[in-house]
Amino acid sequence: MTDYCTQADMEKRFSAEEILELTDRDADGTADDGVLDVAIADAGDTIDSYISKRYDLPLAEIPQRLVKIACDLVRYELHKEDPPERVVAAHKEAMATLRDIAAGKALLDVAGSEPAGAENEILFDGPVRTFTSDALKDF
Repeated sequence: MTDYCTQADMEKRFSAEEILELTDRDADGTADDGVLDVAIADAGDTIDSYISKRYDLPLAEIPQRLVKIACDLVRYELHKEDPPERVVAAHKEAMATLRDIAAGKALLDVAGSEPAGAENEILFDGPVRTFTSDALKDF
């Protein structure tokens, strides 16, 4: 499992105040131990489950696209009870992107990493068709 984002990434994208608010479960003014770490680990597991269909893990480098996806997944997870609509929309977009990566509709820009399965494609060739529409038109 890979952590695709850090607390610093979360604070850059959203704000230190929002992250503190979301991780302070007992409302004492400090982040509760492990809340953010668990959400980051869960996001990493989710991302791995999708991209492992196409890429060998662990990735040599983490593309910014995955950092953004991870941050959106973590933020959604931290908002558990009633996430704002913008958080829900970002989560849906992140999941759609992961599905596209898994399906091969979107590629990651990872140097030195070819999508898994590219070398395992099945190619076949066969004889020319005997029975075609033209050959059977007089029957």
